[in-house]
Amino acid sequence: MVIHSNLYRFFLLISFLFTLANPESDSDLINELVSLRSATESGVIPLNDDDVSKFITSVSTPRPYSLIIFFDAIHLHGNSQLRLPEFRREFGLVSATFIANNNNGTNGTKLFFCEIESTHSVASFQRFAVENLPHISLVSPMTENLTESDQMDGGDFTGLAESMAEFVERLTKLTVGPIQRPPLLSKTQIGIIVAFLIISTPILIKKILKGETLLHNHRIWLVGAVFVYFFSVSGTMHNIIREMPMYVKDYEDSSKFVFFIEESEMQLGAEGFFVGFLYTVVGLLLAFVTNVVVRVKKLDEQRMAMLLSLSISFWAVRKVVYLDNWKTGYEIYPYWPSKTNKGIEEEVASAFVNHYYHLFDNDRSSLSSLYNPTSLLTFEGQKIYGVENISNKLKQLPFDQCRHLISTVDSQPSSIAGGCGGILVFVSGSLQLQGEDHPLRFSQTFHLIPVLQGSFFVQNEMFRLNYG
Repeated sequence: MVIHSNLYRFFLLISFLFTLANPESDSDLINELVSLRSATESGVIPLNDDDVSKFITSVSTPRPYSLIIFFDAIHLHGNSQLRLPEFRREFGLVSATFIANNNNGTNGTKLFFCEIESTHSVASFQRFAVENLPHISLVSPMTENLTESDQMDGGDFTGLAESMAEFVERLTKLTVGPIQRPPLLSKTQIGIIVAFLIISTPILIKKILKGETLLHNHRIWLVGAVFVYFFSVSGTMHNIIREMPMYVKDYEDSSKFVFFIEESEMQLGAEGFFVGFLYTVVGLLLAFVTNVVVRVKKLDEQRMAMLLSLSISFWAVRKVVYLDNWKTGYEIYPYWPSKTNKGIEEEVASAFVNHYYHLFDNDRSSLSSLYNPTSLLTFEGQKIYGVENISNKLKQLPFDQCRHLISTVDSQPSSIAGGCGGILVFVSGSLQLQGEDHPLRFSQTFHLIPVLQGSFFVQNEMFRLNYG
């Protein structure tokens, strides 16, 4: 009886000592995290594989703190599409704001901002199952399996620091506070600017009164007008807003660079500058012809200058049209079809087929613009009425990506609908599905009905796969 009593007291003592020791261990971990946080400028703690084990996997749940971790890769900082340096700066702003607003309370030790860099922490990337960057994970006090930690969705990165703060507040119930961004100019810089303005104001007023400023020079206005024109037609704002690179490396050969991409949804900076340069050349030649050539007194010289200007302009416009055709797959025709033009149905059929299959292969949802409520599609024997039902059918096809290879396009004018200029189009070709080795042969018929001058919609359509 005494033995059992002693054993009971012994285990009770062990449990009591363990209870006392555990908070002390947690306190040591928190103090170490606070020390590491104070050693960095923004309060973001760098972690390696050993630190992940020490502060996360080796600590029993519930932990006395949460960790929000930014996964970084220095070797990918040069990839402007990932924007890793920008997201890392925004993450640091959220960390600094949280510390500033919670430094004096107990909440300041309930959440720590950390980062893991891939160079020396490959195992940690695998533990968190990080496959894509940017990536942010929140390890809550109850998280045991790191792959099940809360992760930011791609849309949460659009608002930068504000979106990250909202993510933290939503999951931790802690307050981050308004993001404290550093001022654009320091007090010293502002003082220098103010002093410069005070000193230069009298001189500037004197120059303005005498008409000796750059704004009074017509050449400056001329160069500025050309620059604004080039800026607008080269898509510079598109490149700035979307941070598009001038060029990218060739995926097949890393020693080569790609300046033009055959995709209508994407444009590199070099493409925009090239097109803007051609537009500017044509504009300058037009100004040259209307302001300089007309003043040339010798007729032969005037004609030569005119022919040279027209030739260069024609070459520039042709290059722009060729680039547009190459990127979009569309062909430009210098006339509109009408019932008075004989044989025009072949041109309409060719333009329609190029347009239809380009949309089908790249943006199937846009095909709805080619139908109307009276359209009828027969798809492998199934009759589908109306633009909405046809659009849903095309969207629900059991493949995401495909490529049409056209073999033949036959067309003839249609006298149906009161001789309104309808066109019958018969297409045969092959359909290459993603992941399939062999293409599928198909036949497709369209009955096109004109709506406005140069516009058609699909009244009837039939599709069949050819087997055998």
